[in-house]
Amino acid sequence: ILNSTKERLRKKGLQEKFHRRPEFKEKGKDGKNAFSLVKGEYDEKTTIYFFPDKRVFRADQLSRREINHLEDGTKVVTGYMDGGKIKNDRSPYRICGKKWNLPSTIYVVEGGDLLFGDELSERNIPMDASIYYVIGDLF
Repeated sequence: ILNSTKERLRKKGLQEKFHRRPEFKEKGKDGKNAFSLVKGEYDEKTTIYFFPDKRVFRADQLSRREINHLEDGTKVVTGYMDGGKIKNDRSPYRICGKKWNLPSTIYVVEGGDLLFGDELSERNIPMDASIYYVIGDLF
């Protein structure tokens, strides 16, 4: 019974993460370095860094030095998959299924601005936008 209760609570927490905007942690505001922001996930492939100059990288794309010297204002989220760019043959739905229009799904459009899945319709998603979505299954 304890395991089923834990699993139910885990699924509930994951569902809540899908249905709300990302909880960005920001260097200089929420912590002084990558580790203080996201603990042991600071260098995981599923950790995404959003730099003040609008560049975006997965942690595994950054050097240890870059991670250790984040500029103030850098934002970070954990537990996200880098879905790549939207193309004519790679629709948001094809990339991440039903997650394409959830509030937790992040789109980085030309110029580096961020939009969220609940702000978009199928017809107004820019080609070449990058998409990042929460890892896990919708229940």
